[in-house]
Amino acid sequence: ELRSFMFENVYSIGSEVNNPIDIKKLIYTLYDYYLEHPEKMPGEYYKGQEDAERYVVDYISGMTDYYALNAYKNINGRV
Repeated sequence: ELRSFMFENVYSIGSEVNNPIDIKKLIYTLYDYYLEHPEKMPGEYYKGQEDAERYVVDYISGMTDYYALNAYKNINGRV
């Protein structure tokens, strides 16, 4: 019962619009975008170009599913 609940309510990112998002594409899009635009990250993550890859990974890894989905939609102009 818990497993069913989790898949229906937690693991189904993007399912609310009946259009599942390719999670791998979402992560790569966020990574590429924030690597090119690190100033778009909050100040505690944006610490300059040195080790930019690490800062981007740290920022994305701290996102909730819904925050990541909204960031992805904003980047792609689908707000």
